[in-house]
Amino acid sequence: MTGAHCIVCGRSLKSADSIRRGGGPSCAKHYPPAHLAIEKMLKCVIWSRDKRFEHGHDLVTLFPRALSDESPPDWIREFAQKLNAFQTAGKYPVEMDIIISRTDRDFIESALSKMEEVLVWLSNKMI
Repeated sequence: MTGAHCIVCGRSLKSADSIRRGGGPSCAKHYPPAHLAIEKMLKCVIWSRDKRFEHGHDLVTLFPRALSDESPPDWIREFAQKLNAFQTAGKYPVEMDIIISRTDRDFIESALSKMEEVLVWLSNKMI
């Protein structure tokens, strides 16, 4: 039908919504992987400093626990707040449908790029 492909998995996209979003419905429901990657890196930073495992998935809560004596830059804090919506909405299908409808290709591409920057920034915080 079209030459559009999912940014996440590479499969061919068929519906107008999927093409606009840049990802198929199943990838969008599990997207962005950025949340999970940043969550795990924050937990690694906490482990490297305190030798304790941190529970929870809220990035806004995990950042201060990982960085105890400093705050992340504003752009990271704002990005973390946006990503939290995907994590919590994943538990409630109605909310996830609303979030997916507001997600477009630009957001996904931006999230992937920012995720890489945040992971590099956090890797420098490891002891």
